[in-house]
Amino acid sequence: MVDKHYECCLLVSIGWLDRNHGLDSFAQSRMD
Repeated sequence: MVDKHYECCLLVSIGWLDRNHGLDSFAQSRMD
């Protein structure tokens, strides 16, 4: 089971990458 704090940080990190580097495909692959 994934720690909620870690999971939240991971989602924030993905969001940061998406905003700053335009990694839309990476972010969407994580949403599946």
